[in-house]
Amino acid sequence: MNFINQATQMTQSLMGSSKERLQAFQDGRKRNELLHALGDLTYRKHSGDAIDAGAIDALIAELDGLNSSRNDEEAPAVSDTAEHADAVT
Repeated sequence: MNFINQATQMTQSLMGSSKERLQAFQDGRKRNELLHALGDLTYRKHSGDAIDAGAIDALIAELDGLNSSRNDEEAPAVSDTAEHADAVT
C-alpha cells in the first residue's frame, strides 16, 4: 500500500510540474506574440501610419498582466517598452 501511495504522490507531483511548465510555455508564447504586435505597431507609427493609441495601450496592459503573474526576474520590465514607445512618438 505504501508503494501505491508513493507512486500516486509522485504522479500528482509530476503532473503538477508538467502543468506549470505548459503554462509557462503558453505564457511565453503569448508574450512573444504581444511583443511582436507591439513592435509592428511601433514601427508603423514611426513610419507615419495612423495608429490607434488605444491599441498600443491595450498591448502594454496585456503584457503588464503577463509579467505581473510571472516571477521570472529575466523578463524585461514593460515600463521600459512603454517608455520606448513614447520616445518614438
